[in-house]
Amino acid sequence: MIDTNDDLVVVDVREENEYCDDQHIPGALNYPWNSGVLQDRYDELPINGDILVVCQSGYRSSQAAQFLCSQGFTSIYNMSGGILGWEWDVVGCIDSDSDGVNDDLDNCPEVSNPDQTDTDGDEIGDVCDGDDDNDDIPDDEDNCPIVTNPTQADVDGDDMGDICDNCPVDYNPEQADEGDEDGVGDVCDNCPNVANPDQIDIDGDCMGDECDEFPNDFNANQPDFDSDGTGDACDNCPDDYNLDQNDSDDDGVGDVCDECTDRDGDGFGNPGFPYNMCSLDNCPDAPNGPVIGTCVKTIAGMSVSYRIGEPEHLITCTSDDDCEETGGTCQMEQGDCNENGCGDVCECYTDGNGDGRVTVWDFIIFKQQFGWGFPPNPCPCEADYNEDGRVSNWDFILLKHQFGRFDCPSCDE
Repeated sequence: MIDTNDDLVVVDVREENEYCDDQHIPGALNYPWNSGVLQDRYDELPINGDILVVCQSGYRSSQAAQFLCSQGFTSIYNMSGGILGWEWDVVGCIDSDSDGVNDDLDNCPEVSNPDQTDTDGDEIGDVCDGDDDNDDIPDDEDNCPIVTNPTQADVDGDDMGDICDNCPVDYNPEQADEGDEDGVGDVCDNCPNVANPDQIDIDGDCMGDECDEFPNDFNANQPDFDSDGTGDACDNCPDDYNLDQNDSDDDGVGDVCDECTDRDGDGFGNPGFPYNMCSLDNCPDAPNGPVIGTCVKTIAGMSVSYRIGEPEHLITCTSDDDCEETGGTCQMEQGDCNENGCGDVCECYTDGNGDGRVTVWDFIIFKQQFGWGFPPNPCPCEADYNEDGRVSNWDFILLKHQFGRFDCPSCDE
């Protein structure tokens, strides 16, 4: 039973000296019966879990088992014959790290951790677990070491991942929450000195209801450093005048002060935003950067993105594993295989007439030019999509794959 049930809880009801000196089944918990420990602490055990009760010979364990059943426990087993009938391994009370937890129960037997904290539940204590949140990013490199966040998104660039940042869109590396300790950082808290974790603001005046003298009436007399009519507490650019509060990439930072307006969230900025400090994106609305990419495959020597569904959408990814079903790879770089200014993941190679769409008109052009590039009809040709100097079946395969695209970007050499 012990070997086949990983969830089984073994409870040894002998006294502590017996449990230690006479040794016990590895992993067994000690809740002595005669001294009343089990009777006082039975509520620490899982009421619906499988529990095997053990003593020296079986007498005390039978009493303890009956007691647990009377308290509503649903799956109790008594080991007849007790530890005397046990023929397999036993251990004593060895505590290598002197933290008060025996080695056979200690989730970090070589490192003292009396609280046995195990954030990710992998049975390895945090103090000796190199990846506490099991997101495959080592704790010393993880911007949220105890919360799973494989993308490591950090909108405000304060080295605290968004998922565990108490102000995810406001730079606050210190994560100060000293005024009210409500879990919302001081720099973005609409009631910084009164606890209000829900941040409810019925009248929308940027003053939380908990500290708003008139919670049902908009109070215009709120701090507004840039005098744009939006109070500092909810202004997406509190130091820069921005009456319209435009935020093109929905990251909580207004366009006029956003150092990287990035609509597709891939780490490269969109063209046309003068405040951008990050590198510009050659596919502004199709992810192809270090944060997130797009699944692509090679057709006729060209990298082409996958598009599925109705309406069609890209398959985004953070590793090649995300593209296994399509048989492609994850492109997380600004790839531009024909060097025309448009990234591979968004380019329409087969938009022969340059109208931003791949339609029957492009098919007509292909049909007219099929076979060109072979004497006596040299290329360049609009239908030579893979730029191999001829219009062939390879170009038809590309055309078939991209037929129906209506979002072709304009590409500048």
